[in-house]
Amino acid sequence: AGYCFYDWGKSSFETSVVTAILPAWFAYLFLEANGLTANIFGREMTSDAVWSYSVTIAALFVALLSPSFGIIADRRTIKMYWLRILTYVGAGSTLLLAFAPLLPISTQWVWLVVWFVLANVGLNGAGVFYNALLPHMGEEHEMDAISNKAFAYGYFGGGILLLFHLILVMGVDGAWVIPFAMASSGVWWFGFALIT
Repeated sequence: AGYCFYDWGKSSFETSVVTAILPAWFAYLFLEANGLTANIFGREMTSDAVWSYSVTIAALFVALLSPSFGIIADRRTIKMYWLRILTYVGAGSTLLLAFAPLLPISTQWVWLVVWFVLANVGLNGAGVFYNALLPHMGEEHEMDAISNKAFAYGYFGGGILLLFHLILVMGVDGAWVIPFAMASSGVWWFGFALIT
C-alpha cells in the first residue's frame, strides 16, 4: 500500500497544480503585472508563450537529468534516498508556489515559473526512482496488478483533492483560495509520500 500511496500523493501536483489551477493563476498574475505582453530577453511575449517556455524548460531539465537518475536507480541501492530527496524538491517547490502573493506584483509570475520548473524536476526525477522500486514490490507475475493499483490510487487521490480545490475555487471568495490550493497540493504530496 505504501507504494500506491506515493502515486496518490504526487497526483495532486498533476491534477490541481499543472492541469486545473496554476496555468490560469499564472495568466492572471502575468496580466496584472505586465498587461497582455512583456518584453522578456528582447522579445514581446504573452502569458501563454511564457507558460509554454516554462513547461519546455522543465521538460529539458528532466530530459537532461533523467538518464543520470536512471543509471543511479538501476545500479544503486539508494532508490529510497533519491525518491525522498526529489520528493522534498517537488513537494517543497509546490508548497512555495503559495507564497507568490507575498511578493511585489511585478515578480509574482516569475516566482511561479521558477518553482513550477523545480517542482516538475522533483516530480519527474522522483518518478524515475519510484518506478525503479516496482520490481521490489512483489513477484514478477504481480507487477501488472501492483502497477495498476498504484495508477488507480493516483487517479483517485489526485481526483479527490482536485474536486475539493474546484469546490473552493468556484464557491469561496478570497485571495487565499488559490495559494491554499497550491500549498495543500504540496502538503498532500509530501504527506502521502511519507507512507511510502
